Amino acid sequence: MRNEKCDRTAYQKAKIVVAPELVVFLYDAKYLVGTNIFIVYLMVDIVKFVNMSLFLTAKGKSMRLLKYSIASLLCNAVLNYVFFRIMGSIGPAIATLIVTALLNATILIDGAHVIETPVKQLID
Repeated sequence: MRNEKCDRTAYQKAKIVVAPELVVFLYDAKYLVGTNIFIVYLMVDIVKFVNMSLFLTAKGKSMRLLKYSIASLLCNAVLNYVFFRIMGSIGPAIATLIVTALLNATILIDGAHVIETPVKQLID
């Protein structure tokens, strides 16, 4: 899993470096104004490197995952609105990045607790 995570992160970082060219290739030059938003969503994908939800599901904690998902949906909706009003069009992307990072950290910590393993050991 470690090599896969490193490869995926390196791939996403490479896409960030060439983001303007990638936006033109995938979409069109008229979308270059949205390159910053594109970069934030690439960072969201980097944050999603660990999927500890499998541990929770295997231990019969699916309801807990549902609660986390609903909470993250509500937080994302609220932060999208607030950040859009404060930052403009990049606000919802930043809100999604923050909520995704918090959700993944919560699931990582809870997953480590459920399988009785230190978080540091799961990350290594």
